[in-house]
Order: sequence, then C-alpha cells, then structure tokens
Amino acid sequence: MRKTVFILLLAVVFGTPLSAQNIALNERIPKIKTANWLDGIVPQQGEYTYIEFVRSNTVPCIESFLKIKRYIADSDTPIQVIFVTREDPSHIDSHLRECLGGRIGALIDDTGRIFQDFGVRYVPFGVIVNRKRKAVWFGNPITVDDDFFKKLTAE
Repeated sequence: MRKTVFILLLAVVFGTPLSAQNIALNERIPKIKTANWLDGIVPQQGEYTYIEFVRSNTVPCIESFLKIKRYIADSDTPIQVIFVTREDPSHIDSHLRECLGGRIGALIDDTGRIFQDFGVRYVPFGVIVNRKRKAVWFGNPITVDDDFFKKLTAE
C-alpha cells in the first residue's frame, strides 16, 4: 500500500508540468486579443507600453497604480500604461478608475485569456514592451523606484 501511494505521489509531482512565465526579455510578448476597455477609455499610444496585471482592491496593486499615475502626470516619458484585471467592471475599486485617462487605460480580461497567455501567477505583475512588442523588462512593480521608467526608457 505504501509503495502504491509513493508511486502515485511521484507520478503527480513529476507528471505535472511546471509553470513558467510565457515571456522573456527581448522576445515578443503574446498578442492581446481584446478591446474590452474599462469605461471605454483607450489610452494614448506611446513609444513604450507598460502592461500591469492587477486586482484593483489589493493594497500592493493600489500602491503600484497610484505610483504610476503620479509618474505619468509628472513625466513626458513616451509610455502608454495598460492595467489588466480579471474583475467584473461593477466591482472595480475607485482607485483604479481615478487613474484612467490620457496615457492610462485598463482592460477587462473576463475570460482570463490575457493572464494565461502571459503566464501571470501573481499581481501586481508588470511588463514593459517597445514598439516591436519585445519585452524590455518584467517583474514585480512594487520593487522599482519612482525613477525606474525614466531610466529604462532613456536607454
């Protein structure tokens, strides 16, 4: 009996595919196949696009998108911001809605397809891409300082 349980456990552990990010630096990101913009607000184009996966009512996400809103308001860096959430639009926190406009928009990923295509397992999670849709940075936006975007896009 113990031997059977051990063999089953090994089969589950080694037979389960390991999850990994579906993006890599200097590689093209998956196409985003939706036009479901929150409140119909489509952000202005930029030389770079920052995509951040969020849940609007969590403290780390709120801190992150408020920091980005401040940065965009105080900067002329040519960056477009797209927040992506799986939440029902009627349940989205007002902090996110207050950030929308100009170069900032939010997509509703009601099927979870965008999260899946990017391999996102936690929020907030951010990706910066250039005009060729190649990732130039990805990671946890909480770990970056206020000058991060300026430094990155100046390179």
